[in-house]
Amino acid sequence: GDRSYVRYSLYANVDIAWWRDPSTRMFLTVMSTELPPPGAMQPATRPLQEPEPIYGCSCCGCNCCAKGTAQFEAAVDRTCVSPGDVLRVALNAQNLTENPMKFEVKVVTTSRLRSYLGKVKTESREEILSTQTIEPKGKLVWPSYTPQVITIPGLPPTFSGNVLGRRAGQDPLTWFHVLVLSLGGMDYFSSAIEWKLPLFVGAMPAAVVQIVQPTTISAGKELEWKEG
Repeated sequence: GDRSYVRYSLYANVDIAWWRDPSTRMFLTVMSTELPPPGAMQPATRPLQEPEPIYGCSCCGCNCCAKGTAQFEAAVDRTCVSPGDVLRVALNAQNLTENPMKFEVKVVTTSRLRSYLGKVKTESREEILSTQTIEPKGKLVWPSYTPQVITIPGLPPTFSGNVLGRRAGQDPLTWFHVLVLSLGGMDYFSSAIEWKLPLFVGAMPAAVVQIVQPTTISAGKELEWKEG
């Protein structure tokens, strides 16, 4: 399939008349200066909702064969991270079906490859961060005072491309990340309950970003969600 990568370098040469020009090339690592959106350093919560139906099969895009219901409420301490940072997740999930369910935390990375003719190809990949089974009629609780601690793997820093100037939106390769908390995911089910959050992955640790841009990024707070 189509593949692309971005590499930066400095090139210099000496133009010598009637002779081979000596030259050199040095490859560079360019650190992203893209800043997270407002609120990315604050906790995000999914409040408890009415139990949602879980289905066992699907046909022509429609779910059928109800297996029961399930529900969960959750909170994350922030949506701005960098590789090696830890993400804290609080959870209160309940499996009201007769079969085991799986609670999963994952990151979905979507890349957009643009050709010089304007054709765009989109591709996504998943990185599982945490998974745990919930028994039938069982619960899974990660209290807010002792949340699940998840280490962020080596994800590429978010790159939205050039958003200003004449070539805005014309970068050949851009990518973004989404944090997904999912309840379902076993072979018994064709549906799942999902909570999706835009995840900003920075080139610098969040603590460094707060120092570099103290007026733009406010310090994160403790998880405010309390389990019921």
